[in-house]
Amino acid sequence: ARMFDASMFGAMKSGAFFYNVGRGIVVDEDALFTALKSRHLGGAAIDVFQQEPLQADHPLWDLDNILITPHSAGRSVKEFDRICDLFVRNLQRLEKGEPLLNRIDLSNE
Repeated sequence: ARMFDASMFGAMKSGAFFYNVGRGIVVDEDALFTALKSRHLGGAAIDVFQQEPLQADHPLWDLDNILITPHSAGRSVKEFDRICDLFVRNLQRLEKGEPLLNRIDLSNE
């Protein structure tokens, strides 16, 4: 079962907007279509789908209250610079024996 299904969309406030920039597999696309077509959902912006690219004949394309993007929401033109900057800063901190930035603590897992 998908996390965002007809039950979940039905529980959302009428007119709500739904955004998915995470994983396409968590959304029941038929239920999303129904919620958008009925206008229970005011709109949606979807960057990821169960099958990518979204099929050309998929009914989501026919709706006027959805923004479909090509799996690009998480990117930035500054992404590479930020990654390199963080790496260099952490290398400098490692050399000085200082705590690393953005460290993930897996001890609670």
